[in-house]
Amino acid sequence: MSAKRYYWLKMPRNFFKRHDIRIVESLPNGHAVAYFYLKLLVESVDHDGELRFNAAVPYDAEMLATITNTAPETVKEALEVLERFELIEITTDGTIVLPQAKKLIDSAVDNDNARRQARYRERQKEENEGEEMPASPSNSLQALRKVTDTVTKNNADALRKITHPVTNSNESKSKSKSKSKSKNIERDKRENDEAGAIVSAPAVIPPSPDYILDYMTRYKLEKGLTVNEVFEAEKFFNYYESNGWRVGSNKMKDWQAAARGWLLRSEKEVKTAPPVNPFADLLGGDALD
Repeated sequence: MSAKRYYWLKMPRNFFKRHDIRIVESLPNGHAVAYFYLKLLVESVDHDGELRFNAAVPYDAEMLATITNTAPETVKEALEVLERFELIEITTDGTIVLPQAKKLIDSAVDNDNARRQARYRERQKEENEGEEMPASPSNSLQALRKVTDTVTKNNADALRKITHPVTNSNESKSKSKSKSKSKNIERDKRENDEAGAIVSAPAVIPPSPDYILDYMTRYKLEKGLTVNEVFEAEKFFNYYESNGWRVGSNKMKDWQAAARGWLLRSEKEVKTAPPVNPFADLLGGDALD
């Protein structure tokens, strides 16, 4: 299910103290005109401050009276008053433009997830304070190559020590060197095991939720996506955790590729999802057309 987009008007506290609004309200039937103007602002929130029924048909007074539940006589009077005070503009093709609306409109996708995202970033900042995080996947790859080079060198050193032991005529020195060699081998094996764990960590399935979120965050920034990575990372983990990390009937082999595809599909759903009107109760509808 795609995330819902919510719209709102950033109304200033002094909106009804503006000179033009006060003058409108002082006119006969002025309060009804001002209320009708507010309804037009709300109706325009997902149309960038412009109102048309569709590309071919503009709104007329009767249509506006129906969708705003306002008396037709009041609508006709309000359109004249609002146009006179330049609160609306009616273009030659009938489009109603509200110049103030563009300054007041704002929107967001799923505010709860936005707050969770902010909390996650704050927690990451606290946990990684004083540590430099990888800036991009290429930096992570360079770090892994360095670890791989270290493992290869340590393995070569260990093999050389095993196949070419140092001999000495002095028995005590020979025993000492043999003991030291054994310690070196054990140390190298321990370091190799640790380094090998680091190299293979990104490919481990299932990945941790935090690792999924970190990868999705970097991929979103790299591709310029608009999806909510906190929300999508949680959905991705829950979905594949519930089916045993399978793609169809096969075990998943590359979770990062699956995560990239997941984000791209979600991005497409967000862009094609119908907007939701937070003022549905006021206008008597659920979606903004």
